[in-house]
Amino acid sequence: MKNKILLIIPAFLLVMQSYCQDFTPLLEKAWANNELLQSHNETINAATFAAKEAKALYGPTIKFNTVYTLAAGGRTIQFPVGDLLNPVYSTLNQLTQSSSFPQLENQNVNFLPNNFYDAKFRVEQPIFYPELAINKSLKEGELEIKSLDVKIAKRAVAREVMLTYFQLKQAETYSNVLAESGKLLDEAARTTASMVANGIALPSTKIRVEAQRQALQQQVIEAENSITNARAYLRQLLGDELVDSVILDELPEIPLTTAGIREELLQLEKASDLMSLAIKKEDLFYKPKLGAALDAGSQAFNFGWSPYVLLGINLDINLYDHKRHQYRKDQAKANIMANDLKKSYVTEQLSLKQEVSKNNLMAALRQAATFETRIKSADRNFKDVSIKYREGIAGYLEILDAENLLTTTRLQYTLARFNAWAKWADLQYDMATVDVNN
Repeated sequence: MKNKILLIIPAFLLVMQSYCQDFTPLLEKAWANNELLQSHNETINAATFAAKEAKALYGPTIKFNTVYTLAAGGRTIQFPVGDLLNPVYSTLNQLTQSSSFPQLENQNVNFLPNNFYDAKFRVEQPIFYPELAINKSLKEGELEIKSLDVKIAKRAVAREVMLTYFQLKQAETYSNVLAESGKLLDEAARTTASMVANGIALPSTKIRVEAQRQALQQQVIEAENSITNARAYLRQLLGDELVDSVILDELPEIPLTTAGIREELLQLEKASDLMSLAIKKEDLFYKPKLGAALDAGSQAFNFGWSPYVLLGINLDINLYDHKRHQYRKDQAKANIMANDLKKSYVTEQLSLKQEVSKNNLMAALRQAATFETRIKSADRNFKDVSIKYREGIAGYLEILDAENLLTTTRLQYTLARFNAWAKWADLQYDMATVDVNN
């Protein structure tokens, strides 16, 4: 037997540090190739720009605005400029013996400006806007949540890569066991053919052995198909051909490292922090908001030039809203309480899942450990029966049963060994031991 089976010590006697196979090269390739992770990264970029935008709200804004109007009709106002000035002008003309002061007509002034423009630059600067700090913290918190989404996705991809890799190795080992079994049947077939030729065995014996070989060939085809499918899936995950970098000749060990914090819990914690910002926002309801605006431009009729500068200070204070802000505050408190309860529930569930995964791994290891004696016994039995069969002491059914027992036991061990590795991958996922921070 090529693969040496390790004796599994009960979990409570394990004192050595558990080793962890280096899946880093495979995982890094899978992370770089995964389009879902790439979309998450773009989402992080969007959240980063949103956080920068929130910070930029503290700075000034500059706008250019122009208005040109043409008007006709509408309301007018009478301006009796002639009635007011004509008597004075007449007196001045008499005194000066001239006509320097003409007579004026009363004017009707239209309220709508005709052929009038107003072009200006406006600079706006917030001076005291408490909500800007809340908005900045909110965008930064959303960025952290998006970053945690990436880590959650990376952890899921890591588990998928591990399980698929184990499936491939299981199928390859399965195929190797069948190949070794095929060699045993080939030897049995040659022995049977010799015995039939010498009249020691009946011709039907040869047919029975050949049927066993064909049944084995069917299993080989299934194993090769499993290998092909597993390699195709890994190729899809990695975006490249698989380069074997992980050795799985031995059984895994139970990790003794402390479990990490799952990103799902960090997200719930961050969600509570963001909800608390809603309470802080409502606490600012009565705080004043102060800003400044500066206009610099020109306005005139008939495209004349008449520059001006206008500085304004705006102050906004909430006085009453019929308790709407208080209800929003109470709503945020209720949401925080609900989220904290959800976090407590998820914490308990994850802790339970870690315990169950560890128990499953321990059970899988104990099951795999039972095969050392069974394989040795089946191998010894096949050798003894083979000797007797060649000597004509044992019948063909005995040699076929011995070969079938050895093959079945080896195949069962293959399934048990890689089942233990699959449980190990589940435990690694549940304990959040894979480094997804890079």
